[in-house]
Amino acid sequence: MKNILIVTSSRSEYGLLANLIKGISESKKLNLHIVVTGSHLSFKHGKTLSELLENDVHIDKKFFLDYTLDTNLVISKNISKIVNQLTRFFTNKKIDLMLVLGDRYEIFAATIAALFSKVKIAHLHGGERSEGSIDDLLRHSITKMSNLHFVATNEYRKRVIQLGENPQSVFKVGALCNDNINNLKIINKTTLEKKLGFKFKEKNILISIHPETKNIKAMNRKLENFFSAIKSFKDTGMIFTHPSSDEGNFMIIRKIQKFISKNSNSKSFKSLGFKKYLSCLSYCSGLVGNSSSGIIEAPLMKKGSINVGSRQFGRQLSKSVINCEFTKKDIKNSLIKLFSKQFKKKLLKVKSPYYGINVADKIVRVLENVNLSKVGNKKFYDLK
Repeated sequence: MKNILIVTSSRSEYGLLANLIKGISESKKLNLHIVVTGSHLSFKHGKTLSELLENDVHIDKKFFLDYTLDTNLVISKNISKIVNQLTRFFTNKKIDLMLVLGDRYEIFAATIAALFSKVKIAHLHGGERSEGSIDDLLRHSITKMSNLHFVATNEYRKRVIQLGENPQSVFKVGALCNDNINNLKIINKTTLEKKLGFKFKEKNILISIHPETKNIKAMNRKLENFFSAIKSFKDTGMIFTHPSSDEGNFMIIRKIQKFISKNSNSKSFKSLGFKKYLSCLSYCSGLVGNSSSGIIEAPLMKKGSINVGSRQFGRQLSKSVINCEFTKKDIKNSLIKLFSKQFKKKLLKVKSPYYGINVADKIVRVLENVNLSKVGNKKFYDLK
């Protein structure tokens, strides 16, 4: 029986992992362990540990981090904490393979600990690009430390191989969010409005803005343009979700709070959880901001999205994604296009490169059958 460890550090990543956690826990060939860290344990970010507890997920260990400030020094200290504590965990618990998703610094720290503890690593959603964020560099670094790769599209599979990974260790399975969307029972609109304390209007948008961590200094001016552009849409309901725990996230939270205090058509949430998040999106015209969910989840739900700025630059896009700059004029014009009847008609025919069926099940089957001793001795794979 293989001992599989999943490390989860944020609300968005756990929402994607939930079905996979269930699949591994039900497998007769795999033994599941869970370590929780990051914003899951932070009140400032909604303390989303509650979502795991609601799903009766057994947690082996919790690593608390410092989120009192969002500076580089605090982030570096948090990385050090995870490396130290997870390395100790590996000395006391036999783990055959650690499975991680994405590109956050908490996950990067976990892979460092696993690498030096000689624990094999499986990486989900590698090969992607988001050049406006430091996460882009972390993601590729995690790829190079990993032994198995589960990617969302054929293009991303090629990129992981281009990074020197053996094609036999790279599996194209589709995006994990497909399972959430395909199995989703959308919350009734009236019920959702009561849960949120928010009344949907005829037109609505879900807004998710994160820092462009490669250019924090320019972020304040860009946010001023963004909020100045959207405030003129008084007849539009606006639901904000708080940003991830990156450098600069407090600045965005303050801007959101200031905006909703002056605009009664808006409301913000630290965390919605994936079910309420996707249900909200189903009642909205689209998603606005610079979140990867506007590029991956929204098209799969036949929803439009406005991708603002450079944070997600480089990702594979569907035709439902409207790219625009952080300028007042560009954002206004993009919203007008998002609401237009002509654009809404096009959404019905949108195809997403991230599409997949039973993604979690495919990953579980690979984990059950893979010979880990054969993927342990990594060699750089040169393209012919």
